[in-house]
Amino acid sequence: MMKKDEVYMILYVDTAAHPCGRGDKKAPFRTITEAARIAKAGDEVIVAPGIYRERVDPAHSGTDDEHRIIYRSEIPLSAVITGAEPVKNWTVYQDTVWCAHIPNGIFGEYNPYGVFPVVYR
Repeated sequence: MMKKDEVYMILYVDTAAHPCGRGDKKAPFRTITEAARIAKAGDEVIVAPGIYRERVDPAHSGTDDEHRIIYRSEIPLSAVITGAEPVKNWTVYQDTVWCAHIPNGIFGEYNPYGVFPVVYR
């Protein structure tokens, strides 16, 4: 239950927003991460429809069931958070086999598709 002197923020996020948004309805943040950096217990983050290609790691957490940080889609099921990057440089390799070259830098420090020595047992 909200106490009389408690003040909570409603932060807005929209992929189509200007990069220098304030997080309010007129000038939303462009990424969920921007909102997650400042959202505190009791705040709400409203996310506009779109695809958000980011890793969200909130700086703060809720304190109890009545003081959570709520992240919700402005329109249910219309905001997608994904760590995947689009691959657009597909070429035909042979018949119905396609391939795309991905720069190693896209994986950061760990490339799950790196070439490893084969060990036979």
